[in-house]
Amino acid sequence: MTDSDLIPIFHGDSFLEAELIKGLLEAEGILSTIPGELATDHETAAQQVTGGETFDVLVAPKDAARARTIIQQAIEDGKRLKGYLARHPGEDPGAGEDPD
Repeated sequence: MTDSDLIPIFHGDSFLEAELIKGLLEAEGILSTIPGELATDHETAAQQVTGGETFDVLVAPKDAARARTIIQQAIEDGKRLKGYLARHPGEDPGAGEDPD
């Protein structure tokens, strides 16, 4: 399958953000790619580190709905964790209580 057969599922503000989403999807069994992730020229490498452009995460159309659900759930989990940490500064959220 080529990049032209895939659809963008996430637009990251940095290469790191796109890589995190790619890893999340792949951990759930969804193959994904970031166009240019294997680029070797210095300009592209610098943009990946410093930002300055958006980075798309692409998946097969058959996986799009599931990928969106996984990403949305991760966003919601992050919001709940952020709220928990705000209410319990310095506590370890993995130490027993459910962070909701």
